[in-house]
Amino acid sequence: MIQVKICGITRTSDAIDAVSAGAGAIGLVFAPESPRRVSVARAGEIVAAVRGKISCVGVFRDQAAETVQAIIDRVNLDYLQFHGSESPGYCRAFPAGKWYKAFWLRPELHAEAIREYGERCFLLDGLLAAENRGSAGRQDVPAGISWDRAREWAGQGRMILAGGLNPDNVGEVVRRVRPYGVDVSRGVEKEPGIKDKEMISRFVRQVREADLGGAG
Repeated sequence: MIQVKICGITRTSDAIDAVSAGAGAIGLVFAPESPRRVSVARAGEIVAAVRGKISCVGVFRDQAAETVQAIIDRVNLDYLQFHGSESPGYCRAFPAGKWYKAFWLRPELHAEAIREYGERCFLLDGLLAAENRGSAGRQDVPAGISWDRAREWAGQGRMILAGGLNPDNVGEVVRRVRPYGVDVSRGVEKEPGIKDKEMISRFVRQVREADLGGAG
């Protein structure tokens, strides 16, 4: 079953809606420059409300390892997503199987860059960059990269796709690319950090229907 992560959660009610819709994970953004950043205290409240019902992922970008560890010590996160220029050595300082690295889907991205991190799970962002510049708010992601190219990376491991996904296009992406998972933030929002319950439900439903329907 294709995994669904609802990222950029800032409210407990939105996390509960993600659980009700059948999503497998929520993302809590700690990157300082993100409009969806949550405080450590708020993140703790959100995680406590859905603990055991959904996986909770902390999203970080080029932050000191000590800062990340301090947040881990206070918030009971299941996984870490490193969404910046973190090196393999930096990432490996954290427990294996508990983190994954995000990569921008650029023309120059190559398989070896992914394999250097040694983890089977990874995220490709910027899939539909013309619609969404990425969950961390980056504005320098090149537009116009077809999702067909993303299929080339499926053999590298458990590939999560992000960037520009929404309830209207995710079904086609799932059918054409067959990723391990999909990640959405802006595509199910009323405004930055404020999710729409019906959009979350429709997004998850479209993924499930496309998953059951097989490759297109």
